[in-house]
Amino acid sequence: MSTQDIDKETLKADLVKHLKEQAEANSEAVALESHEAQATETDEVDVDDISHEDEAGDLHAMYQETDDRQQELITTAENLDVSAKETVEPGAVVSFGDEVYLVGVAVSEFESQGRSFSGISTDAPIYDGISGKRAGDTFDLNGTTQSITSVQ
Repeated sequence: MSTQDIDKETLKADLVKHLKEQAEANSEAVALESHEAQATETDEVDVDDISHEDEAGDLHAMYQETDDRQQELITTAENLDVSAKETVEPGAVVSFGDEVYLVGVAVSEFESQGRSFSGISTDAPIYDGISGKRAGDTFDLNGTTQSITSVQ
């Protein structure tokens, strides 16, 4: 399947599904961690109990921050304009090397239409090197010249 055969709306839907699955897994981890970290109630309060409660609060705040970031990614993905593109910009599907990327959201590898995709955020250093480029243009990646194979 060439990148021209990619249904970008399906790709976007699969991306959102992937991000929501990650968010659900994070939420389950938070719930489990919160449950395990709750101090048991006793008549006596000991310093270790207070310490564990503080740690549980810190962990909950950390997990909440992760959950908030995940929700932001989902919103960004849902609002991504995946119309046809001729240059590298948010919503473009770009291939170089042996990889295919969806520009606009940083995301680990996910599957869509029988292929693997990764995401490139507009905040990623590589985005500065490929932004505005077209198929056939070159850019530098860690001291190696790369050629953009396709932009869709």
